[in-house]
Amino acid sequence: MIQVSEHFKFTNGQLRESDLAYLKLLGDIQSSSCFKGQKDRICLDLKISTQADNVSVDLDTSYYVGVTRLAEIDRAFFIHSKLDDEHGEVNVLKMFFEALQEPENFEHLDDLYDIRLHERPVLIEQKKDLLSPFLIIQFASLVKRLVTKGLKKSYYPVMENLTNRIKGKILIGQQLKNNVPKSKATSTFCAFQEFGADTKVNRFIKYVLRVARIYLARYNFDDQGELNNIFNFCSPPFSSVSDQRFNAGFVYRETNPFYKIYNDIVHLGNLILRMESFSVSQKKADSTYYVPPYWIDMSRLFELYVFKKLRESFPLKGQVSYHRKFSYQEPDFILNTDEHQVIIDAKYKPRYAHVNISIDDARQLSGYSRLRTIQEEFGHINPNDYCILDCLIVYSDQANEINPDLADSSTWQLESKYIRIYKTGIALPIL
Repeated sequence: MIQVSEHFKFTNGQLRESDLAYLKLLGDIQSSSCFKGQKDRICLDLKISTQADNVSVDLDTSYYVGVTRLAEIDRAFFIHSKLDDEHGEVNVLKMFFEALQEPENFEHLDDLYDIRLHERPVLIEQKKDLLSPFLIIQFASLVKRLVTKGLKKSYYPVMENLTNRIKGKILIGQQLKNNVPKSKATSTFCAFQEFGADTKVNRFIKYVLRVARIYLARYNFDDQGELNNIFNFCSPPFSSVSDQRFNAGFVYRETNPFYKIYNDIVHLGNLILRMESFSVSQKKADSTYYVPPYWIDMSRLFELYVFKKLRESFPLKGQVSYHRKFSYQEPDFILNTDEHQVIIDAKYKPRYAHVNISIDDARQLSGYSRLRTIQEEFGHINPNDYCILDCLIVYSDQANEINPDLADSSTWQLESKYIRIYKTGIALPIL
């Protein structure tokens, strides 16, 4: 397996000698892996070209971590965070777990990861598997929200051998098979409908909760105790739900808008069961097993993480808006308080701790600040009220605090080249 960092360019002298020697034997190749098949979102790009006796290898990565296998070569790739160093690795799972403490983030998870279940699986060490605990964290957090709301109750079929009474429909075949030969004259086998939480979909969720809890025990996860508390919180409401085994592929569609969360939970439950079947049926050793290729978008995860931190600094409703659309434009965040009227962008770019922000990022923020609809959002109704708005870039900076007070504008660093454009760093959790 070839291991490299995300968002870096690797050439001949920057790859491990064994990896470079293998790649040079392959001949001319150009291959790439894209996020959800979108050609403008390249996760990994490999180019090998031969000119005379010189073999050139170029390997480009982007803002994605995960594992993959390029179709043209028989070698897997593991892409880890660019912030990983000898002092520690970025705790991606903790970032995700903390981001999900903000309920609104559940509405922005569709484009966070890409799982290739149809592709050939990759053998990895268990500690490098981010996908399985990633799915379990999201599943448990969603079930917690469901339990807080209350399990959906509906009518479900029941077959029971009743004594001295009849309910619903008499099952003639079961009656002749179970009661008549045994001379149980007072017993009647009946089928009827009951109203309650013991429905098939709730049985599915209960089963996946049990599987996920066993599966999670294999991982050394920093917030495992807190995650176990979520499982403990979710278990009691399912005490009235029957036990039933399920395989991946359970089909359910909830049309009631109040319970639409069931659709996401069932989808994740099927993914977890698929992952569990991978690990059980194809496990190689105690510390290695197969997983499907996957990508996690670190720039999107950083946005979710920053949103949680902004909500901690600005907890009142309506102070921070995330990905609101203004004239087909979507700034990351809009901060609107009595003290602050700011357009905020999250940039997963640690280099901003040492260099000025790029002209493209400055143009992006400046463009947002000049949108009439955004000016009106801040109460600037008349053209005479329009003004230059404050713009802030929040970037990743391991030298900064992990829980900074983003409301303290004195910590914002003014960009010398621009008017009212600031930047501030935030540290990411480390393993």
